Parts: sequence; C-alpha cells; structure tokens
Amino acid sequence: MLKSNHHGHWMLCGVLMLGVLCGCSQDKVNLDDLMADAKTALQDVDSANMQFVMDMDMNIEASGYELPMTMNMSMDGDMQKDPAGMDMQMEVSVSMLGQEESMDGKMYVVEEDGQTVTYTQTSESQSWVREVGAQANFDEIITPDFLSNFDEETLKLESTDEKINDKEVYLITGKMSSDVFDEAMPDVGSDILDSSGVFDDTSSTDVQIDGEVYLYKDSKLPAQIKLDLTDGFDELLTASLQESLGSEASCSINRFEMSMTFDQYNEISEITVPDEVINTLSAPMTIKCSGVLSGMDTDVNLSFDGNDQLLGLEMIMSMDMGDAQTASALLGQEETLKDSLGVGDDTFVQITTEGSRATITLNMDTDAMRNSALFGDVDLTAPKDEMVTSMEVDAGLVCLE
Repeated sequence: MLKSNHHGHWMLCGVLMLGVLCGCSQDKVNLDDLMADAKTALQDVDSANMQFVMDMDMNIEASGYELPMTMNMSMDGDMQKDPAGMDMQMEVSVSMLGQEESMDGKMYVVEEDGQTVTYTQTSESQSWVREVGAQANFDEIITPDFLSNFDEETLKLESTDEKINDKEVYLITGKMSSDVFDEAMPDVGSDILDSSGVFDDTSSTDVQIDGEVYLYKDSKLPAQIKLDLTDGFDELLTASLQESLGSEASCSINRFEMSMTFDQYNEISEITVPDEVINTLSAPMTIKCSGVLSGMDTDVNLSFDGNDQLLGLEMIMSMDMGDAQTASALLGQEETLKDSLGVGDDTFVQITTEGSRATITLNMDTDAMRNSALFGDVDLTAPKDEMVTSMEVDAGLVCLE
C-alpha cells in the first residue's frame, strides 16, 4: 500500500511538472495576441446592446459652505452601424442638500438623407424634439477600441473568475491618461465632464485613470469596460470651480466610476423611429403672441411644424377709431391696405368693424411672408425659439405656447 501511494504521488508530480514545462494550460493566453484578436473581432460587429452607468459622489466647498452632491446616470439601448441607428433609454438622478431630482428619457439617433438626426423625449417635457446634427461616427460608439487608449506599459492580463452575462471573460487592467479620456469616450459620458470644464485645454494636470477591460472568452469581444475616475479628478474639478466661484472653492470626490457593458452582438434588428413619434412631430404647433404694435392691440399666432420650422402666421390688429362712422369707412379697403403694407395677393387680408373699433386680420404662409415688405431681413428659416425671441425682443410682444 505504501509503495502504491508513493507511485501515485510521483505520477501526480510528473503530470504537474509536464504541464508547467509545456505551458499547455487550455486557458493560457498571451496579452498581445488577445488584444489583436479583440481588435479583429470588433471589425465584424454591426450591432450591439450597451448599458452605461455613471456614479459620482462629491463635496463642493465655496464661500464657507459645503455642498454634498451625488449624481447617477444610466443608459440602456441598442446600437447599429448599417443602417446607422441608436435606440436608448436614459435615467439621471441628482441629490443635493437633501433634495433629489430625477429625469428619464428616450432617444433615437438615425441617419436621414445623409444627416444624423436625434429624436429625444424627457419626463420633464413629454414632447418629442427633433434635432439635426453633425455626422456621428457609429463605429466608435458601437465598437470602441478602448485598449488602444490605455498606456501600453500598464496593461496586464489578470486572472478572474467573474462572469458577465453568464459568460466567462478575460480581464485586462491598465491606466489611461485624462488627456486621452475625452477621445476614449467620445459619445458616452464625456459630454457631462466637458460641460463642467474638467477637460479644459488650459489644464496642466494629467490624471491617471484606472481601467478594467473584460473580453468574452468565446468571441474576444468587449464584455465590459470599467473606469475609476475617483483619484485625482477632484484637482481637475477644483481648478474648474475656482474659475467660476473664486480661488477659495474646492472639490473632493468620494466616488466617481463609469462602466459600459456590451451584449447581443450582431443580434439587433434595424433601428427605426416609431410612427407615433414621427406623427407627433408632424402635428403643427401654435405660439400665441400679444401686445401693442404701432399703437394697435395686436395678436400674432405663429404656426410651426414638427421640426420647429415656421409654417406661417395669423396677425390680428385692432384699434378704436373714435366713432362707428370712421371705422366703417375702412370696410372694403383690403386691396388698398395690401398695397400700403407691401403684401401680395398670396396674403389674406380682411377688415371688420364693431362699433368704433376696426379689426384687420392677415393670414400668411412663409412664401407670402418672403414676398412681402413687412418682415425685412428676418430669417424665416430660424427655429421656433429664435422666432419667438424675435417677437418678444424686437416687437415687444409676450408669447405663450
């Protein structure tokens, strides 16, 4: 029995030694080869599901006051390269001085006639907004090559038993410079930091960000990217705060983490904007403005389409002529009024009276407005907000939706 046990031990040691000498463990991989495989695998990706999470806990001190603040943001959606599209659900919550505010929203990003168009709805407004922007790089959004943004000398292949979406993963750790962070996350999360001034080009502070990149073992595609921005970013935020709040302002960060989790590669069907969204935007909207214009009580109803472009207006002007006879003398003078106003036959003009009060009504679409002398160099293609501002600032009217 003793001899048999010794023989078994020697056999076991021999097997273990053979494994060490041969390096033939099935899970043994080379970091450079793994990174190359991941880059190759990304080239065949057309679509994916992505979940983004940001968690920030910080304290701001200024003028002797301390302001604790937490901010949480999450996005969950599908993305596709060809045809390019994105369908995203968003949630944001901010807690400050014991008060918590939250907002959720829905966003579609699609290509229309060679342009990137974003449709957005938030819980605050409940209405859909359509915006045309610059061409988006969907390759970077869907398949970001994060590993190339890390300091190559800091990259390490670590052992892990963690599973993501019930799949085994490889773990690569490393450090990323804050100087390249904005490029590393071009469309997910970095805009929040840009608006705070953290990445001011004049900043001389360079922060090293700890990162973890998980790759699915079966496909070598990114499973999850984690970034810990806690250390050092208080210095960047402090510099930004001091520009706006004074040299005594400071910021301390307790926690600042981001993560992106990817799944359902090449399983997403074509992303389109639902008909109900399009139909909602197609419905015209009327902005009512009122006040006194050239001594006359004036109401102006501006009509806009779903893209906030002006369709036309109705202008109603009235004044007391002193007596009914003077007012009635204006009846039937529509053509004369057209000539004096510099409007053409494509403008509807009506004069009515009630007692001593005379009322003039004009109806014009944008073509009629362009053909008239009433609006001078007013940009009739300006979006709704600019048109309303012009009515309020230039004409002195009060406008309400």
